Amino acid sequence: IFKFPVFSRNILRVIRVYRIRWLGHVFWREDLDLVKKLTFLKIEGIRRRGRPVTRWLDSVEKDLKLLGINRWKHLAQSCPVWRQLIEKALVCTRL
Repeated sequence: IFKFPVFSRNILRVIRVYRIRWLGHVFWREDLDLVKKLTFLKIEGIRRRGRPVTRWLDSVEKDLKLLGINRWKHLAQSCPVWRQLIEKALVCTRL
């Protein structure tokens, strides 16, 4: 667990880093796990009028794109590589 001093870090950056960390945890779960199923669920069918609902996964993928990461599923297969990505996110000023 990372410890963040309240006044020295941007709170949005902290939230984004924790979302990226949680994505790794969800990705490593069993395929039959309910949390993993719901996170990667693609809803099909007719939707209501208006803008599409933003899913949690869409937000995290947007955060990863800010870091320049497009193939996150490939990186998440290796735990040490994913940890390096989180360290990169901690010091990134674009988040």
